[in-house]
Amino acid sequence: MKNNCSFGDSITVTYKSIPTVTLGQDTLVCDDRPHVLRASASKGAQLFWQDGSSRSSLSATAAGTYWVRASNDRCTRTDSLELSFRHCIVFKAYTPNAFTPNGNTNNNVFRPFINELVQVKGYELQVFDRWGGPVFRSTDLNTGWDGLIRGQYAPKGVYIYWFKIEYVDDKGAGNELVRGEVSLIR
Repeated sequence: MKNNCSFGDSITVTYKSIPTVTLGQDTLVCDDRPHVLRASASKGAQLFWQDGSSRSSLSATAAGTYWVRASNDRCTRTDSLELSFRHCIVFKAYTPNAFTPNGNTNNNVFRPFINELVQVKGYELQVFDRWGGPVFRSTDLNTGWDGLIRGQYAPKGVYIYWFKIEYVDDKGAGNELVRGEVSLIR
């Protein structure tokens, strides 16, 4: 106060909290496809990935350190993770489209071939003639159709098959039903 005069002033202080951002833990994934990284941030925060994008997710195709930054005006926070890829044991089946049960050592039996490192929990193969009549059935993955029907040579032609399999691989438990045609060639 000076000469009975008072002076006053006011200011407004706005508090902006530092945004939160979460990218997750370091991750080890199978190398057969890209891995999608998903970030979550506090409401109102804008995301910025190391590649300059501002989406909530990023498709990662290579191993390395990935980071994302959350920003709300002047306040920022960053989170990162280490992404590693490894070769995984995954279910794959190869089913021939023809076989020649003629007694030589090549291609005498029809059966699907499964990655031998996959743990098979259940399996069934059935083969049918062109009218839908059953000609072969097996629950043993290593036993295939030898081209015989009730002890007699099956005629050449196209046969229908299906197999169902329950398995466990590095991606977890799964099951498949595979249908197709196989040509018996004599």
